[in-house]
Amino acid sequence: MRKQLCYVLGFLMYASVAHADALMSQKMLYGKWCSTGGSEKFSAKTLTVVRTGERKPIVFKIDRYDANDDTVTVYWTHTDGTKMVTEFSEFSADGRSMVQIKNDAGPRREFHRC
Repeated sequence: MRKQLCYVLGFLMYASVAHADALMSQKMLYGKWCSTGGSEKFSAKTLTVVRTGERKPIVFKIDRYDANDDTVTVYWTHTDGTKMVTEFSEFSADGRSMVQIKNDAGPRREFHRC
């Protein structure tokens, strides 16, 4: 019984540390990022996009974030209701730059904090 309890407690500690790491990784995305295409501002629940040459922001609902060792995946909903997925990687050590990974929905984009 005691041995089983130790296994359970060990697993719970591992799961909470893994969850904390994922939260730290998703929070790396929070804030405003700029690229040649405009700017994107991430929060826990929204993605606000302002395209170059436009003033009016577009606000999208973020459904969830997933994070692993080097990639943060954002699951979000387009204004027309379409479910979208965008991945970000190549985070600089100082947290000032990253890359949006190319996929069917968009090109590879380099971002920097702004």
